[in-house]
Amino acid sequence: MKFTRRIALAASAATAATAAIAGCSSSGGGSGGGDGGDVELTVATFNEFGYEDLFAKYEEENPGVK
Repeated sequence: MKFTRRIALAASAATAATAAIAGCSSSGGGSGGGDGGDVELTVATFNEFGYEDLFAKYEEENPGVK
């Protein structure tokens, strides 16, 4: 009886894991990439202490991202 219960528990766990992984996967409907144009990021901060320097450095290291 315990052996059957273990098999049922393992099968249930495997089914739940498969469903969780499938739920996190992509839909496969797109190419996954953009059109190659510029990207603009919006960052919400509480105040302005030195972020401008960090943003400038990030933009310098990542061309096409503003």
